[in-house]
Amino acid sequence: MNVNCCVMIALLVGITCIGMTREKPSSIINRCKCRGGTLRLGPNSIQKLMVLPIPNCPLQIIATLKNNGDQVCIHPKTRWLRFRKRYLKSII
Repeated sequence: MNVNCCVMIALLVGITCIGMTREKPSSIINRCKCRGGTLRLGPNSIQKLMVLPIPNCPLQIIATLKNNGDQVCIHPKTRWLRFRKRYLKSII
């Protein structure tokens, strides 16, 4: 084998390895998004509410705010959320 052939094989192997590593590992994907969360967010300031079912994590509730579109984690023991348990169970 000559040098050009070895270089081509090395480049092909390198490109293949780079292509395989573009996906995130499952340990990063399944990481808890919310650590704690806010207790002082009223239901009137929420545009969208998402519940993320991530294994081995407590209930992950993420709210998108109306005024600026920021995403905020809500603690599952928020007062107004406790009274809407049926609503949360229907989302889950």
